[in-house]
Amino acid sequence: MKHLTFFTTFFLINFVFGQQLSPTTFNLNPGGYVSDVVYFEPSDSYIIVGEFNSINGVPRSNIAFLNSSLTQLQSYNPILGSDGYFQTITVYQNRIFVGGDFTSLNPNYSMVSGSLGSESCIFEMQYTNDLEFVNRNWNIESNYAPYAPSGVNDLEVYGDTLVIAGSFYTTALPIAYNLAAFDLSSNQIDPNFASATQGSPEQVFDIEKLGQHIYCSGNQTVNGNEFCRINLSGQVDNSFNPPTISANAPSPYQYYCSIHGDENKILAAVRHNAGLKFGYYNTSGTVSTSPSLPIVSGEISDLNIYKTQIIRSQSAHGSIYAYNYINGQLSNNWNKSVNSGAFNVLDHPKRDLNIARNHLFISSSNLQNIQGQNVSGLGIICMEPWY
Repeated sequence: MKHLTFFTTFFLINFVFGQQLSPTTFNLNPGGYVSDVVYFEPSDSYIIVGEFNSINGVPRSNIAFLNSSLTQLQSYNPILGSDGYFQTITVYQNRIFVGGDFTSLNPNYSMVSGSLGSESCIFEMQYTNDLEFVNRNWNIESNYAPYAPSGVNDLEVYGDTLVIAGSFYTTALPIAYNLAAFDLSSNQIDPNFASATQGSPEQVFDIEKLGQHIYCSGNQTVNGNEFCRINLSGQVDNSFNPPTISANAPSPYQYYCSIHGDENKILAAVRHNAGLKFGYYNTSGTVSTSPSLPIVSGEISDLNIYKTQIIRSQSAHGSIYAYNYINGQLSNNWNKSVNSGAFNVLDHPKRDLNIARNHLFISSSNLQNIQGQNVSGLGIICMEPWY
């Protein structure tokens, strides 16, 4: 999941989280949703991906480009259709990588130059003077995983490496993986990365880097637990073995949400939960009791972080809450109401809350209303004027 990088404590200020929705609405087709967002500087765009077929009645298939002021839909329309959905997007310099659960695409060759190679689970585009496809055979295919869809769930760039997470296998090495690394210099998948995951059909939902480690979460990760740590070579670090947060059936969908780099604290949460909803670990895997986060009744649907605020969507009743990351206090001036049933705790690994630059993108297939304003599947809130 994408997060805004924290500033040092000397730059932290108090924010008034009372912002309204963006004055321009981007309404998705009924049932459509956005699962990931990134800002792409070469085209000065916010790129959204998910499962949708139109925005404000204009055809768009699972990917769309919005201008940087979020006032209009841009003309870029690279994909005309697919047999699945897009789950994640990341960028590196002028390159765009999109992953999800799909096996075929209908590229818009009349608008986008170049050509695609393989069309399963992941594809690449680049932007020089215009958008173009990259012809690459990724040798990645979708793989069945229990409790959740398969395919690519998360893409993150660390240095010159693209780390791929989900449940998939490579056709070059037909062994099930849930993690892989793609070298962005040699444009080759590293066969030695995360070799301990070979043969595992389970899923990694989310990955995040802190220091020289990558933290992984899912319904089962590379060490057989829901939450683990690997080094940058992809090997399991067994010194990090945190206790799991108890959860209800059918699966303890614990997933890792974010890192506070200044404090070296890791925030984790679980979807099916009867007791503790979410909490902190330190980098040794010990549960941290400070700060103490207040528990609000109802299941967690998603969490994200903007500077000093933890933003949480709630599935039991229509609300989005904010907590102070430093002292754990529930914010009294940031509580966004949404329609009942807007968020579904069983939608994992779909993401309701995504942050790109200074904007919070709220999305769900059942989202119809935010703070009394009608929306269809997507609402965008400016967290503060650009700094």
